[in-house]
Amino acid sequence: MSRVLSGSRQRSFVKIKIINKMTCNWEKMVNKLLTPVLCVDTTAFSLLSLAFMTSVTVTLVDKYVHSNYTLGYVLTTIHYEYSPINYILTYSQRVFPLDYVLVLLLVFYIASCTVNGIRRIGIWFLWIKMFEVVPGRTMPQALLLLSAFFSYAMVALNQLMLVAMPTYSTYGSQHYM
Repeated sequence: MSRVLSGSRQRSFVKIKIINKMTCNWEKMVNKLLTPVLCVDTTAFSLLSLAFMTSVTVTLVDKYVHSNYTLGYVLTTIHYEYSPINYILTYSQRVFPLDYVLVLLLVFYIASCTVNGIRRIGIWFLWIKMFEVVPGRTMPQALLLLSAFFSYAMVALNQLMLVAMPTYSTYGSQHYM
């Protein structure tokens, strides 16, 4: 059962098709132009993640090797000095707002990774997928759980900052003799 469109409707339908083709061509062209930028961004964010992971690993190994459970794994002196994030932030304090900007960018990066991860995998309880997080179609209950998960992630980030950059988060650039 096919309907025959009137002349004005048919012309507007053809115009919509032409606009859709132009939009698709424009989007393809922009995507091709932005491919090198996306490659550079991907590489930079991968290196940032690697540096953060390395900082956490170096600090935890230092705590494990040079402390014990009776002290609560607290270090009195840091034995492994090279923790990339700690090193960069401690030495970036020489230029006043640079360290604040770097910490802010690091927090925004980890927060966006958290939200993106939850958006991609959805909200699960054990093996049961409870909610799907889709822009414009997410249920209110899922948004409530998403905000709770995000709050827990920010609390964990607070503790993670102490592990990833112990010298910077404890003393900053202060040195006691």
